Amino acid sequence: MTRLVRLGDGGAGPAAQTVAMIAAAPPPTPTVHPDRVLATVRDLAGRVAAGNLDLDAVDGEFYWRFCRPGLAEELDAARRTATSVTPESPHDEIRDVSIALADTARRLYEAHGLSPNVMVDHAANGEPLRMRGVTVFRPFDGVAYLPMGEMPPVDHVVLRSASSSLTGVDLEARVRSWVAAAPPHLRPIEPEPSDWNPYRDAVNAVVPGSPFAVPERVPAVVVHLQLALRLARGWDERDHEPTVAMNLTDGRFHANSAHLDPPFVEVVVGLPLPPPGVVAATYDGVVLRDRRWHERLVSPEQGQEAWTGVRTWGTALLAKSGMRINDALRGVERAMYPNMPDGSLITQSRYQQDKAVLAARVPEAAPLLRLR
Repeated sequence: MTRLVRLGDGGAGPAAQTVAMIAAAPPPTPTVHPDRVLATVRDLAGRVAAGNLDLDAVDGEFYWRFCRPGLAEELDAARRTATSVTPESPHDEIRDVSIALADTARRLYEAHGLSPNVMVDHAANGEPLRMRGVTVFRPFDGVAYLPMGEMPPVDHVVLRSASSSLTGVDLEARVRSWVAAAPPHLRPIEPEPSDWNPYRDAVNAVVPGSPFAVPERVPAVVVHLQLALRLARGWDERDHEPTVAMNLTDGRFHANSAHLDPPFVEVVVGLPLPPPGVVAATYDGVVLRDRRWHERLVSPEQGQEAWTGVRTWGTALLAKSGMRINDALRGVERAMYPNMPDGSLITQSRYQQDKAVLAARVPEAAPLLRLR
């Protein structure tokens, strides 16, 4: 059983106007508390060491919490709201919480540019707070609160990625995970079995000799392949209000939103999903090798590791608080390497190189932290 709610327009203007207003207004100067920075450095360093955070998540945890004043408190309030209900809670309570989360997601996007899907995954489901969201959504217009049997049919899902490091395997895994975790009304309806299997020729035509190519004799369950890719440089009419629903099977809130700041790569995948490997091979072939669209996104990773990202962010934030660079470097190193003797492991020149990479990867933070 799933409950889906629609958020009213609430006076929000078109996304293009919203983005223009955000870009035109200078962001407020953040107040940095050294103890809070060092506590975050210790926390994120431990999560990176455990393999639970990548560089995009490191950037997001630092940027959204320290460079957008007031956002951290909003996220904490959203988490308290989300955890106030369970799948066993009364219908009206789940509906009210879903509305509140959707309203918060829209408001934080308009005020800070935080992707609604990233916000809901973090506040409601405990996922990392990512910098460049990868948002998966099912397009629809005007879906109100309806019984499941009255939901409109599902024919495709869309993934938008602003991350230059996303691979085809990562992308396909996200799409499949989204479809598997979605509330039942967002899952595809399986077609009747068919004797015709168009996938072998389709895959070989897209990526000749691909290891994902479908063998000759495969039980065919679908009769068409729908897969489209584009590089978006600005907003268009496809933007829509975020909605939030709870999947009562696993108790997770599920966000459905197209909001993601351009530029991004958009991938449209028809449902039911093609055989494993088709989406991955197509994305790698078109986006990474042929068109090289990933090089035109905002956040080139430039080979920097998540561990280096934690160190650079921590040092830059401590310097912003008024601490001398050498003292900031030593403080961050003690937080990251508590069992090592004192002595700077990183020189100022190396820090300046790392800071330049951070400024290119997260240009939003550059003027706030004096990264340039």
